[in-house]
Amino acid sequence: MRGYAFMFIAALHAIVACSCSETPNRSFDVEKPERQPASIQENQEPEIPTTPSAIQANAESESSDSSANQDEARSQTQTETSNPSDWHAIDHSFFDQQRHDSLIKAQIVYQIGVEPAISETDLRRLIEGLFGEAQGERDFRYHSRPTNVFIYCYVSREHFESGMGQWVGMLSHTPSANTPSITIRTDRLAAAVTDHEVIDGLDENTRKLIWSELVQAEDRAREIADQRRPIKIGATEHDILANAELAAQLRKEYKNEVCKKFHITEEQAKRVTTEGLRKNWPFPS
Repeated sequence: MRGYAFMFIAALHAIVACSCSETPNRSFDVEKPERQPASIQENQEPEIPTTPSAIQANAESESSDSSANQDEARSQTQTETSNPSDWHAIDHSFFDQQRHDSLIKAQIVYQIGVEPAISETDLRRLIEGLFGEAQGERDFRYHSRPTNVFIYCYVSREHFESGMGQWVGMLSHTPSANTPSITIRTDRLAAAVTDHEVIDGLDENTRKLIWSELVQAEDRAREIADQRRPIKIGATEHDILANAELAAQLRKEYKNEVCKKFHITEEQAKRVTTEGLRKNWPFPS
């Protein structure tokens, strides 16, 4: 978890209970008990979600002002696929293709690269065309056609390889749905076009490099803390607090090293962190 927030006693025991899970161990320290939206106040440390599900939940909270808006957005993503004849002309490439053929399901997963400047209309048309192509697959042992299809589109290979669910468009089709569900992340599409803006005397490439090293500093702090103060099944409250305190200490130390390396202040580092989240910069893999 990059979103590093221990809710003291109750949450601490919850962490022990979940210690055997496979959740990534990345975390950014946060004082506030609730997840930060994109519009984080300047003097507050932003929380960086790391699992694909956490990123999706954070993005949904930023893009919706109310549950009614969320319901409307979900209904708009449910669409009947058309068969556009010109979708092949939309620039794209395959990062990965997976097939799963078993008695339970016949599944196809496409990981697709698209141009950062692709329009929402073209992205939707591309996804629909790819879905139609996937539905045409017939070489399955136990099923006459795919039962499950998932398509994910990324604006760069770095976003795909981060493993953090940083897609700009996706399609999900399962046997329980009559039609596929398509979701387009318009906020990520808008942020994908580089503006070459200079902020705090730092160009965007430099800020992206700082972002990457800050994330790696967080990872390093968590890894070392878990090595020196491991949380095992049956760990006590003291063990959990010791782990958290060491991680916080190392995190501050390693982030200060990044600030010194790039000659920036702690406040500048916080602004870079916030910008990286807002613009969907790829997490280092």
